[in-house]
Amino acid sequence: MKRLVILLAGLLLTATAIAAYPERPVRIVVTAGIGSVSDVRARWLAGQLAPVLGQPVVVENIPGGSGIVGTRAVAHSAADGYTLLLAHIGNIVVGPLVNENVDYDPATDFLPVSRISKGYAVLTCHPDFPAKSVADLIRYGKDRPGVINWGNTGVGGPPWMMAELFRRQAGIEMTSVQYKGGGELLSDLLAGRIDCWMEGPLIQTQYIKAGKLRALAVTAPERLPFLPDVPTMAQAGLPDFEFQGWTGIVVPAGTPPAVIQRLNAAMRQVLGAPDNREWFREQANVAVEESPEEFAAFLRSQSAKWAPLFRTSGVAAR
Repeated sequence: MKRLVILLAGLLLTATAIAAYPERPVRIVVTAGIGSVSDVRARWLAGQLAPVLGQPVVVENIPGGSGIVGTRAVAHSAADGYTLLLAHIGNIVVGPLVNENVDYDPATDFLPVSRISKGYAVLTCHPDFPAKSVADLIRYGKDRPGVINWGNTGVGGPPWMMAELFRRQAGIEMTSVQYKGGGELLSDLLAGRIDCWMEGPLIQTQYIKAGKLRALAVTAPERLPFLPDVPTMAQAGLPDFEFQGWTGIVVPAGTPPAVIQRLNAAMRQVLGAPDNREWFREQANVAVEESPEEFAAFLRSQSAKWAPLFRTSGVAAR
């Protein structure tokens, strides 16, 4: 009887603590530096969540190791809902595939709360490049193996992933030109020193509309409203090609379900507000409202989609 009383008392205390959550500031860990896209998105979310949760929400930048350092820190944090990770395809999907020093397993060390946003990319070429469509580009590549210079920002990054997926589905060979960052790559593309790349529309749309880049296709399932004349990859002849960039929130495994539901409800409230959805549209993204279960299913689909590509490319760590 004494043990039962102690157990019930413990359960009551736990339930009370969960009901009062949050009782102190909540931290969002960003695995990139200040001023990065991830950082901007996390700080916006923190500012929106704070009044909903009734506590300050702070952002902590822990860059390093292509996102591994900060992700590891969250995986080893207390599972109490006070440490959140801004998750994306790099730190949750790609990192464990390409780095053998990762000591966390996204499938078992984290629990999903919700995606925040999704976005797509645009395949662009320099206007002097002969291809005016995806079909032209594929024909050109087949007639001239290895001649197309395709920019990327490092093996394992989204531009590399999209280029590798395109190369395989199109059945062509290209020369991969690696850059340290997107700014340098974009400068060379605008100058005609490389031929093509794929990247998000936010930094490309102004150059497309000015005629300084030629857009051949978007990686979305439907045409993008701000580029209505640009076909999807499926419309352009590659029906199985789709790439989605995304961000979301995950927490350490063991976080109480009630805390996860509280966070999810707060995020739905934020992401469902019309003004906030417009903020994402201005960033060439789409706000996402979904349950933890829906986010979990999405993460499984991402791992299933990309793991084979890394393994067969010879860059997978294990």
